[in-house]
Amino acid sequence: MIGRFRLLLVVLSVAVLGGCASLPPGSDFPRIASAALAHPEETRLGRQFDNAGREHDGSSGFRIIPVGADGFLIRMQMINAAQRTLDLQYFIFRGDETGRLLTAAVLHAADRGVRVRVLVDDGETEVGDEQISALRAHSAVEIRIFNPFAYRGHSKLHRAVEFMFNASRLDYRMHNKLLVVDNALALMGGRNIGDQYFQIDPESQVADDDIFIAGPIAQQLSATFDEYWNSYLSIPAGALAGGKSPHTALNEQREVLHEQSRQSSGPANEAGGGRGDDRGADRVADDHALLDTRQGRHAVAQRPAPP
Repeated sequence: MIGRFRLLLVVLSVAVLGGCASLPPGSDFPRIASAALAHPEETRLGRQFDNAGREHDGSSGFRIIPVGADGFLIRMQMINAAQRTLDLQYFIFRGDETGRLLTAAVLHAADRGVRVRVLVDDGETEVGDEQISALRAHSAVEIRIFNPFAYRGHSKLHRAVEFMFNASRLDYRMHNKLLVVDNALALMGGRNIGDQYFQIDPESQVADDDIFIAGPIAQQLSATFDEYWNSYLSIPAGALAGGKSPHTALNEQREVLHEQSRQSSGPANEAGGGRGDDRGADRVADDHALLDTRQGRHAVAQRPAPP
């Protein structure tokens, strides 16, 4: 009886918090509006693909990536190729093996001076997914959570009760999946971040597609990212954090990511993951088949960028 009574009190308190919330928690937390890189042509990738676009009458290049492992590899390569900015927007960013390898690559990019913005939805978070938020203590990284729950734990019952009493707000989710590098290259589609989405989880695999994009249309995708990023529903991760200091969490995360990168092999190593050098940039920038249908076995669709 005592256990049930305590559970009832928790449920009622969550219900009150949810029912009284017209704005997401942390909405009054200080934040500064920001925008995508204004001059992508000042970066290596920006110059190269700007020139390639001119050679194709202002068209943008596309490649469909249907295989999950390839989706992981291209993300690692793109992150390692970044010079100035990285923007990541995902509905789900798991804290499993591939999620942590990508987090390590993002951290290395920030260490070499790349400005990083990560926007993650809060609708389907699980234990461990908060690992990406540990990067918020880095001076070059900002993490925002889209439309967060007031309850920050992982009890499905508590989240369900809060949703029940505040469905008008919490039912508004962000399902976007987007990665933009230097406002010159982009990857979009239906694939979230996680082992099952990259089809390496033996227990559960999700078939999906990514679309690699190079050229002028990348800047339009950046504009959609900025709109979500600067929304009142996108809350800085620091407004929702508790417990240990952010710098302590970041240092601990560095140790965990370093150990995992050291033990990992295969796709991550092939992509130059976690090394923070130019090999990832070489793999992306030198792949002219991305803009030329005459090379490679993958077809590339092209269309002029809208005015």
